[in-house]
Amino acid sequence: MRKRTMAAAVTGAALVAAGLTVLPGSAQGAEPAKPFDFNGDGYRDLVAGVPSGTANGYAAAGYVSVTPGSASGANAGAAYRISQSSAGVPGSSEANDRFGTRSTSADLNADGYADLVVSASNEDAGTGRLTILWGSAKGLSGGTSVKGPGGGIVGYGGSALAITDVTGDGKADILAGNPGEEGGSLSYSTGPFAPGSTPSELKPVPDDGLLHFARITSFATGDFDDDGRPDAALTYGGSDGYGTVFLRGTADGLKPVDAWSRGFTGESIAAGDFDHDGVDDLAFGDAMNSSEAENPPYPITPGNGGIVRIAFGGAEGPAGTRAPQDISQESAGVPGSGAGESEAGDSFGSALAAGDLNGDGHDDLVAGTPFEDIGTLEDAGSATVLYGAQRGAAAFSQGTAGVSGADEAGDHFAGGLVVRDLNKDGKADIAAGVTGEDSGDGRIVTLPGSASGTTATGSKNLTPTALGLPAQSADYRLGVFLGR
Repeated sequence: MRKRTMAAAVTGAALVAAGLTVLPGSAQGAEPAKPFDFNGDGYRDLVAGVPSGTANGYAAAGYVSVTPGSASGANAGAAYRISQSSAGVPGSSEANDRFGTRSTSADLNADGYADLVVSASNEDAGTGRLTILWGSAKGLSGGTSVKGPGGGIVGYGGSALAITDVTGDGKADILAGNPGEEGGSLSYSTGPFAPGSTPSELKPVPDDGLLHFARITSFATGDFDDDGRPDAALTYGGSDGYGTVFLRGTADGLKPVDAWSRGFTGESIAAGDFDHDGVDDLAFGDAMNSSEAENPPYPITPGNGGIVRIAFGGAEGPAGTRAPQDISQESAGVPGSGAGESEAGDSFGSALAAGDLNGDGHDDLVAGTPFEDIGTLEDAGSATVLYGAQRGAAAFSQGTAGVSGADEAGDHFAGGLVVRDLNKDGKADIAAGVTGEDSGDGRIVTLPGSASGTTATGSKNLTPTALGLPAQSADYRLGVFLGR
């Protein structure tokens, strides 16, 4: 029970927006920046939310820590923090606001600087609030609130955030997953967005009677049916069951599709073109056993350590004409594969991230296994890289040669994951949250990409001290709430 409860806490951070379709905002003649390039220098930055963080003297008011990218990767020496007490940011830091619970990025106003959308999941007595932090030549500066109408919705953006076209008008909207009191919900704010203007109020996504789920664990966006419109998929879980809801992009906006939503579930989700056919696919991590999933049309490979299930996109939707592929720690080619390697409670894939790690034009997949035992060290954790074109795999942990630190019991390496090119070399790097390090303070380990794939050479260790985080009595949980 301890492992399963902890897994839910870890995977809440592994909210993957890989394959996100970045749409135009209110163009101002500049080339839109890539997500997370806040100062427009071409290097993408790393964001870690610290919702437990003390800001302006208030416990758990929360903040985000931004580590700029550079030619040498994440530059901890240039890291800075943004909270609701920062100049130009609306609102104020209050105890238990939990600013930084979720975050995602796009150049919302197409000015050449990426912006950051941040949720404060407990703002306004638990209603929650979204804030847009605006990019500039100096990084994130100032902000704009995105308010919700209330009406019983709790924790706006506290489960997941993405930027995609919700309404079907070709403009970027903000999509928020909300934990709720008796079940999850989806809300959205329509673009365009710009500093000095008031964003549209958050409103519910029309559910057509299908959006009835418990706790949203993750969602991702991409074009899964190859019709040129962005779609979305979310996973949910709780005492009422586990499942997936697909929302298809249409001229009238996102519409839930019951036929696509059968037999897929998991603790995490990632989107990417894994078979290199030009259509986005979906990967579900730590997929549930068939007895736990709702209406499964396909059996899940036996093994209690977790399954990564890939649903291949196509004109008929994910897995419409092609059976999904299941990968576990017992699959051929996976490091440590073999009978019995998949152990109960490993949670293989409970964190997922996707991107091109070796610059070959193929999307690769990274699966975190934060409860992996390494030798006699229980729950030390590891990350498995599953390469697209190479059809090979590699595993990393804090015990891998070249990685700073050491495997320790309870570290939960790769409990959070981000794949992003931090040094502008055309090869995505991995940022792995070591979420249990130092009794819960956590840290982030970066692993560079290279022509031969992910490497430990040049890896970095981003600790609370290295990032200059202020002292606090509560655990930082650094690496859990990574900006996706």
